[in-house]
Amino acid sequence: MSLKQIFCRSGYGIFLFCSLLLWSHVQAQTQTKIVTLSPVVAEWVSEILGKEEAEKEMVGVSEYSNYPQYLERVPTVGPYPQIQEEKVLRLKPTLVIASSEYNRVEQIEKLKKLKLNIVILPKEKFNEMEPWIKLLGDALHQPEKAKVAIEKWKNGIRIIDTKMSMAKIQNKRAFIQVQDNPIIAVGGDGFLNDAFEKIGYQNIYKDLKQAYPKISRESVLKENPDYIFILDLVQKEDEFKKSKQKWENYKELQAVQNGAIKMISGDDFARCTLRLLKALQQII
Repeated sequence: MSLKQIFCRSGYGIFLFCSLLLWSHVQAQTQTKIVTLSPVVAEWVSEILGKEEAEKEMVGVSEYSNYPQYLERVPTVGPYPQIQEEKVLRLKPTLVIASSEYNRVEQIEKLKKLKLNIVILPKEKFNEMEPWIKLLGDALHQPEKAKVAIEKWKNGIRIIDTKMSMAKIQNKRAFIQVQDNPIIAVGGDGFLNDAFEKIGYQNIYKDLKQAYPKISRESVLKENPDYIFILDLVQKEDEFKKSKQKWENYKELQAVQNGAIKMISGDDFARCTLRLLKALQQII
């Protein structure tokens, strides 16, 4: 005899069985379903919610949302500059979290017209991450968990401050390169400008307003930095080794004379997250 048949032998059983069906329906209707539209947002949502809750609630992410690794199993809705609205709609999210820096205004407007619940986060800034994390925590209705994430960020900054108090590197002029052909540098409007300044390096292109300006090789030679950091954000090590070899041919460069052309592999520097703080600590 089935459980349903047993319940239905009594009026109470019928009532209980119907109540369970109704409860299941309500649960399905109220389940949190989150779609994130940039990798940095996905990483911070995962940090705030924790793995178990994030795996249940995150139903869609933008492409290259690959950290933590379990996010690679979440369906994608396209690259962040070209979010596919129909994929977002198909997932029936209860919350869509976009970024004013990475997601195009017209795409966000299209999603709004679909009557989706959208929260748009401001551009993340290295020196203003605490209120940014709080905003995200409020959007997730997880203010207490956001406080824990903020404390982790503050602790990472404290570790950097402690290491810097004992370091000899202060205010060294640095060129920070993220691409070789064409040459793309870190400019003054990106979080990496402030991140490197935090560990004692003055970006030679800090006065450029773009986050990642295109510059010429001649410009770098003219600026003559003390250090050159080549960030392999896309993990193409061979390509970036060639870039280092090109700079080493310019013997007059101060960075060459200092033996200070440094390759940094991996994508820890690609996003303003807790991984960035750990990566900065390693190069002090």
